[in-house]
Amino acid sequence: MDLNQNPASEKQPSLDWPSSLRFKLGLGLFLLFLILVGSNLWLIWFRGQPLLVQQSRELQGQIGETIVVSLSKQFKQAETLAMDIANIAEVLPLDESLYRITIPHLMNLESLDAVIAGGGIWPEPYRFDPNQERKSFFWGREKDGNLKFYQDYNDPDSLGYHNEEWYVPASMLADGTAYWSRSYTDPYSLQPMVTCSVPYYKKGRFEGISTIDLKLEGVNKLVTDNFKNQQGYAFVVDRNNKFIDYPNQSFVVAERDSPNIRPYMDFIYANELALIYPVFKPIAEKLTFLNNENLYLVNRETETVKSIAKNIAEKSYQIEIQEARVIAHNLFSTSNGTTVKLADFELQDDLILRTPVSVSIYQMPHTYWKVVTVFPLSESQDAAVDISKSLTWVSLVSIALWGVLAALFFWRVLFARLHDMTSRIKESAKDGREIPLQHDSNDELGILAQWYNRRTRQLHSALKSAEVSAQHLKDENNEHRVTAKLLEKSLSMQRAILDSAKLSIITLDQYGMIMNCNAGTQMMLGYPEHQLVGKIFPYTLLDEKQLQLYQHQVLHQYKENASGFDVFTAPINHGDIQENEWTINCKNGSTIEAILTITPVIGINDRIEGWLAVIADMSERKRAQTEIEQARIQAERSNRAKTQFLASMSHELRTPLNSILGFTHRLQKTIGTTLNERHQDALNTIDRNTQHLMTLINDLLDISKIEAGKLVLTNEQFDLCDLVTEVHSDTRALADEGHVAFSYNLPKQPVIINADRKKIKQVIFNLVSNSFKATEKGFIDITLSTHDGCAYIKVEDSGNGISPESSKKLFEKFNNLDHYIGDKVSTGLGLFITLELVRMHKGHISFESEVGKGTEFVVELPLKQK
Repeated sequence: MDLNQNPASEKQPSLDWPSSLRFKLGLGLFLLFLILVGSNLWLIWFRGQPLLVQQSRELQGQIGETIVVSLSKQFKQAETLAMDIANIAEVLPLDESLYRITIPHLMNLESLDAVIAGGGIWPEPYRFDPNQERKSFFWGREKDGNLKFYQDYNDPDSLGYHNEEWYVPASMLADGTAYWSRSYTDPYSLQPMVTCSVPYYKKGRFEGISTIDLKLEGVNKLVTDNFKNQQGYAFVVDRNNKFIDYPNQSFVVAERDSPNIRPYMDFIYANELALIYPVFKPIAEKLTFLNNENLYLVNRETETVKSIAKNIAEKSYQIEIQEARVIAHNLFSTSNGTTVKLADFELQDDLILRTPVSVSIYQMPHTYWKVVTVFPLSESQDAAVDISKSLTWVSLVSIALWGVLAALFFWRVLFARLHDMTSRIKESAKDGREIPLQHDSNDELGILAQWYNRRTRQLHSALKSAEVSAQHLKDENNEHRVTAKLLEKSLSMQRAILDSAKLSIITLDQYGMIMNCNAGTQMMLGYPEHQLVGKIFPYTLLDEKQLQLYQHQVLHQYKENASGFDVFTAPINHGDIQENEWTINCKNGSTIEAILTITPVIGINDRIEGWLAVIADMSERKRAQTEIEQARIQAERSNRAKTQFLASMSHELRTPLNSILGFTHRLQKTIGTTLNERHQDALNTIDRNTQHLMTLINDLLDISKIEAGKLVLTNEQFDLCDLVTEVHSDTRALADEGHVAFSYNLPKQPVIINADRKKIKQVIFNLVSNSFKATEKGFIDITLSTHDGCAYIKVEDSGNGISPESSKKLFEKFNNLDHYIGDKVSTGLGLFITLELVRMHKGHISFESEVGKGTEFVVELPLKQK
């Protein structure tokens, strides 16, 4: 580098924006802003909003509880009045006039005029007057508000008040307790009513009950008042789920028939409303479930309670046994008079609001009525969302304002000063002037500026002295550059020569460590240069047994110098070349036959400076020599076998065999009928075996013709079905000799083929003969079929089967197939001839076999020869 070079001509350093402190700190502030925003949003929407929704739900629950408390307060006043009347009845003498004066006076309470529909005293039969069974004192409130005395229940022809639903359960209560009847509707005023019954006793004996009939027309107003500022609504049902109040009474009022009076309007049950409006079904089902759950508890009561329930059902014609059990359970319940929430659930639709709602069910003490509150889900959620939105905006604005203030602070304290420092250093670098940095502040940046100014002064001083030395270095550097180029060119030429050679050339230092190797090393051995350089010559490349033998010979030859030298290098003198033939292990696991030549590199003072190892691959040449030698030996062996075999089977064998056949046939014709069965079998055996020998000789002649190319086919048309039948008939006797089921299957139509009939018969015969040799018991089957212009002849047996090893040489000449046919006599020519005959007919033969289970041969022949 020229120290006098103008710095302005150099590539100017530039600020990479992503690497700048402003970017990093800005990004950090932005990420911090995101974290703060995310955490605030998470706290507001995922923690705060559910709490707001829960608080709204709790407020809605308080409304339901308020309705229950208000109704209970009204019922408690009526219950207190009924107890007061019972207490008066206990002390009053049995004077009718006193009863007519005292009882109405107690019932005319100004605070209860609007809700009391009537009441009175109901003595037990014959208790008030021994001569009169029924003697009740009942007053009903007229439309004008006055109480009127009624004698209807004293009618001797009626069922009697002591069998009514409001009387029988109260008769089983202890003194000072009350029973609330089921709700009913006045058929004339359409007002829901309920009766509070309190028993009274004289000297421990039950004397009768006092009643107060409570009008429930104020229930609707009470419920409505509690929902003035709410979007939901509430309704009330009695213990049997009969409506007492509903926002739209037209939905829950229906006409009912009565045997004693004309039809009248009455409130329906929850299940009846669900049948009319299916959207109400989930609430009706929940109410029914709660009653069934209560009934389950009732059915588990003690025998005493069950006995009382049975007594109630028997005495009152209006109460069935299941309701009686519920009444008995309630009579002896240990309720403390508190409100109980029975259920809390959500629905996707509502009969009144037509929107997703939240439903809560509360149970009133004493009467066991149920108050059902219904609120839209959106009411509580919308309020929570509005609050969450407000908090979100306040939070975002606050965090944004804080971020702006933080950015201004960092700019004033850090970035402005850094910008000034950078500008001064840049100006100094452009023209080489020494421009000091400002260091007014005594902080980290001020101290950095002081040290920078001191270092700059030192560098300017050193730069002047370095400029003088730089010129001398420049001159020397030019001379070295020329020398390096010449050396580099020489090395490149040398490397190119080494890499082009089809040899592995490896250079080693004087201690045998590899210095480098040419490209031929990787091509020949598979090792790249970087895997060998720096390692001692890897003897693992050499065959282990060869290496051990060579080491033993060298150590034995140089035993006087055997310690401390390498078996490859130490015995070599100056100028000697060591050359040996080795088996080399390649990287991929294969081996090559190669010649390894090691030559010493002589340096100054005739010292050995290193070694040169050259590996020449001899594998291809040795492999070719081996293959040629093996082929020659195999050819000579095959030729000798053929010569010996054909020499032993000459035409002279056919002359005596023909004579034997002739004499055998003459004997069968002349004296065959006079011989006994045993002698006839002997003649047949002679004839069959002679025919077999003739077949063997013919096979030999066929092989000779096939190999000489002189076997000529005679084409003719014939039916393959007849040919298969003929072969089956000729070989049927073989099946009779053993335990083999021999069968054949032919198509319904003739199979006409244009081929050499004799040769095709020979093919089928050879396959069937082999099957009989391989099958001692079981089955052999011949099947003929056609498909796509070809005939398929399948010979299948259940014999020994062919092993995978034997399959590889199945169709070779002189293969006896010992595993397949066992110890049966065979020349090993049948399948070879069969294959050649099938090929000459442009056909194909295949087989499938499994040892111990059998073999299947399939011959495919075209029906028309081209």
